[in-house]
Amino acid sequence: MFAFPPKEFAAHRDEFDFARVDMVVPHPGYALYGFGSIVMPGPQMRPEIDRLLAIAHARAVDRHERASRRAADQQGAFADSANHGGVTVDGLLPE
Repeated sequence: MFAFPPKEFAAHRDEFDFARVDMVVPHPGYALYGFGSIVMPGPQMRPEIDRLLAIAHARAVDRHERASRRAADQQGAFADSANHGGVTVDGLLPE
């Protein structure tokens, strides 16, 4: 969105007027985490705000779904190992 990744914000900080109204800029405190901000957005910013919120929501849904799949996979792997019984080591442990 800002032509540089969040981790490079410090190198570009002086390029932005964080008090300028009705403009999307990196958030001065949270830009390193990918946050932007808009001071006093006007009605013409509504489509852009809606677009950005839709992108953020879709990313949050995707993160949640991936985390849920990982948790389910881990639970499945745990259940499989618990149901397997013991591990045989040179015939000393039962299966």
